[in-house]
Amino acid sequence: MVDPSRIRQLLDRIAEEEKHLRRLAKIDVDQLLADHDRMHAVKYGLVVAIEAAINAGRHVIASQGLQAPTPSPRCSPSSAKPNSSQRCRRRP
Repeated sequence: MVDPSRIRQLLDRIAEEEKHLRRLAKIDVDQLLADHDRMHAVKYGLVVAIEAAINAGRHVIASQGLQAPTPSPRCSPSSAKPNSSQRCRRRP
């Protein structure tokens, strides 16, 4: 059974991070890129918000007795070929 309070907690966390990210978005791009601490704050806020969204999805999936989706075969490590232009790559 889906726990509404758990979902609310996760959505509140996403909203909190969004508020901070919107505030940081008002800073001039060049100033933001030049400030290591602010860039770290942006990255951290994005990670926290993304993790909360993933956790909400996982909670719903588990609560409904469903299986988590499997990765695309095109992106699985076993299907990646060293010179394949279609292999999945991690972005810097």
